[in-house]
Amino acid sequence: DEEVTVGARVVTGDRKDPNSPHSTYGDGLEGIELSLDRAFLTYRPGAWEGAEITAGKFNHPFYRNQVYGELLWDADVQPEGLIARKSIKSIPGLQELELMLGSYALIEQSSGDDAYLVVSQLALRRHLSEDLDGTLAAGYYHYTDVSPDGSGQLFADNRGNLTQDRDADGDPDDFASDFGISNVILGLRWNKGALPLTFSAESI
Repeated sequence: DEEVTVGARVVTGDRKDPNSPHSTYGDGLEGIELSLDRAFLTYRPGAWEGAEITAGKFNHPFYRNQVYGELLWDADVQPEGLIARKSIKSIPGLQELELMLGSYALIEQSSGDDAYLVVSQLALRRHLSEDLDGTLAAGYYHYTDVSPDGSGQLFADNRGNLTQDRDADGDPDDFASDFGISNVILGLRWNKGALPLTFSAESI
């Protein structure tokens, strides 16, 4: 209806590899694997303009570097959880202020603690001149315990992160980093002429 949207997406590729939807042909005549990549519901309350809540498995909605947007988050990775967004367009001097806050599930255990990723971003957009628009976005990503109750699920899918052996048994049992990540992005778009130009800078 006017306030609720549902969506889903199917992709090819190995379902156990969240950041690669690609399939290889000529691999012994094997079939092509399909996965449910997105399944979500978005609620936009009519009584609260500019607000929305999305739950399920969806696209990571944060503002990204407009030149290269995968320095921090791979666009192929679809998080699962809950995220809330509020957009305000009535602040003098600003085109838009946007705040997003969410929680993504990493590990869910029926008989133990879970692991989550808490995400947040504040984005400011402004017309700097008739032909120049600017965006400044600041985000923070906070990981809870990524090996809850000794779970090694994320270690099995480690993509190069440093690990450590806390109990000296010869096997890694924790990541070396606490994974608290701050992210600042500055974007400028010059709209004059037939070919607009985009400039972007990013810090992690």
